[in-house]
Amino acid sequence: MTELAQPVATPRASARSVAPRAPAKTVSVEVRRKRTYVKRSSVTDVEEAQREADAARQALADQEVKKRSYEALDEGRRRAEEERRQQEEQERQAQEEARQRALAEEARRREEEERQRREAEEKAAREREEERRSKAKPASKGARKERGKWRARRSGSRPAPMPHGASCTWWGAARASQAEACTPSR
Repeated sequence: MTELAQPVATPRASARSVAPRAPAKTVSVEVRRKRTYVKRSSVTDVEEAQREADAARQALADQEVKKRSYEALDEGRRRAEEERRQQEEQERQAQEEARQRALAEEARRREEEERQRREAEEKAAREREEERRSKAKPASKGARKERGKWRARRSGSRPAPMPHGASCTWWGAARASQAEACTPSR
């Protein structure tokens, strides 16, 4: 606390007269530390803004979680779709392979039937030729002798190899002259 002395105001006196002086008046002054007062409404505004910011952050976090869950669902759907496509592709390939195998088997069966038919025709032709030969008139003595050698070789264990470039087969000689031409040289 501080005390200040203050002069007292006197009535005006004329310039000639001298006025008696009154004693000074003492006044007590109390000086306090300066304080800052904040309105309550501004504090609530700051807290409200803080709450709104927190709510916005939480909403963003929730939105991000939903986005990730949707992405995971989409990824799962894409994987399932891709697996389904691969499965269909594998089934299609399996069907195509089965069809190709069936076609190849059919072609093999036809070739086998054709081969058997040709063999049967060749066998029938050989039998006809043998029959025709047996009915034919006997050949000259030299030809019969040569034919005898031919038969002896044919009935042997294994015939001699054909000369290089021979054009007829061992069993397919049709005439005695061809038999002489096809007789392997020893």
